[in-house]
Amino acid sequence: MLVETIRNRTNRSKTESTVLGLFHISNTSRHENDANICLDGKSEPPRVSGWARNVSSAVIPGATQDIWQTTEDGFYDVQHKGIQPDNN
Repeated sequence: MLVETIRNRTNRSKTESTVLGLFHISNTSRHENDANICLDGKSEPPRVSGWARNVSSAVIPGATQDIWQTTEDGFYDVQHKGIQPDNN
């Protein structure tokens, strides 16, 4: 995180780079807008909205959001193999 912070300093005009989120998994399934990503039905589905803009405030076409969330118990699916469905 220190290297990432030093190499990607920002003047607060853009979103700060980060490596936080060690439970993020690349190449998981994609979902349409308003899809429920709560696969086990045990939690309230998160509601996420937003947009991606460049430093000139122009919307970035084709931008996507990577979203991951814990269960109500605070665990990610990779911490509960066999308990939670994969990619829950």
